[in-house]
Amino acid sequence: MKQLRSLSQLEPIARTQTILALVSFVLCLLASAYLLISLFGAHEICYGVSNQAVLCKPIAPSSLEFAQQSARVAFVLSTVVVLFLAATLSAWWQHHTAEPSNRSVACGVLVTCAFLVIAITVPAISGAGFYLAPATILISAAAVLGLYILIRDWRASPAR
Repeated sequence: MKQLRSLSQLEPIARTQTILALVSFVLCLLASAYLLISLFGAHEICYGVSNQAVLCKPIAPSSLEFAQQSARVAFVLSTVVVLFLAATLSAWWQHHTAEPSNRSVACGVLVTCAFLVIAITVPAISGAGFYLAPATILISAAAVLGLYILIRDWRASPAR
């Protein structure tokens, strides 16, 4: 079995891509935890920032609105967290596989997940998407680096 390379053994651009993906996943988890804690702990739904103040609306835990908001937030955040996790694992996979076709698949998964995260976050940027914006920017940068690495390696391959 092939030994896995550590982060320090990767070339600098690959290391940067992997670190960006990892940091974006951690930021996604922190933003999701904040939104869930504000909903279930403080019984508030937070929907953005205005004049450097967090905009939250209190919701009664026994109301129908609370149940609807809880289901919506749980579904959307679980989807986003899974996409960030898949993108992060793909960034790692791109540099830990020897087969070129596997690298292109990993890059494709990373770019697809980043695109879907952007598609979910940007329309909600004035609301809850605001909290995921930093993680979205970082995973987008990781996807761009992944494409750059894939194209660079393809151009350098003798089989081209």
